[in-house]
This record gives sequence, structure tokens and C-alpha cells, in this order.
Amino acid sequence: MKNFISLSKDSVNHSYHQGTGKVPILAYKKEKNLLSPLPNKRIRDFYKIDHHLVKVNTSNMITYKSNQYSVPAGYIGKTVGLQVYDNHIYVYYNTECITEHVISQLKINYRRDHYIETLTTSLPHTENIEEMAKKNLEAIDEAYKNE
Repeated sequence: MKNFISLSKDSVNHSYHQGTGKVPILAYKKEKNLLSPLPNKRIRDFYKIDHHLVKVNTSNMITYKSNQYSVPAGYIGKTVGLQVYDNHIYVYYNTECITEHVISQLKINYRRDHYIETLTTSLPHTENIEEMAKKNLEAIDEAYKNE
């Protein structure tokens, strides 16, 4: 199988590319002297974005550095990707950014819309969900603010 793959690469590199009308290996030989080397590792690492895979818990939360952050309802049990930069956490499911949070020192970080969506899903026939969410979130903030 290994020989088949390398033969396939060779045949592709030596045949005309439909888009450019050029033979890739010949274009590479022409252009390789014009290519610049990559910057040193220290400079490359400065631009590197950390990417972590985490599983959404049963409360629609993910954990980053011992603190929990909410995601939209419906992601319980799914693995999502976290990208961390500029003091923000960006949460992705496949390639879709599903939420963003400012990195916080608080243990529990719910976005109000996520909490309301989760309550609506779990308590579909309850009236005044928004008022219930407001009171619950205030209680959560109070309970975890000094931790």
C-alpha cells in the first residue's frame, strides 16, 4: 500500500494540474529558490493558537483551567475544540464556532442565553423560565463568587 501511495503522489506531481495548467514538480523547482525559510521557533510560537479538545459535561459546561464555561444546549456528551487567544475562549464544534467567553477567575461561567436554553429544554412546560433563570444565575454567582 505504501508504494501505491508514493506512486500516486509521483504521478500527480508529474502531470498537468487542471487549475494552473502547470506540472507541479516543475513549478516547485522554479519557485523553491524564491521561498523564504520559516521564522525561528520563538517567533512562530508567538502566533500559535492553543487548541484543546474537551468533552461537554451533563450541565452543558466545558472546563478550562479548573473553571467551567457554558455552551449552547444540545452539546452534552460531545467533544468540542477550544481555542484560546486574546484572553478569550472560542469553542468550536467541528468547524463552527458555537460560543465565546472571556477568560474568567470565576469557577462557573454561564452565558444567560445558554442557561435559558438549557432550562427550556429540560423544563419545557414551565412558565417564567427567564425569571427562573435570572434567580438561579444570581444564586450561582453568589455561591461561587468567593471561591
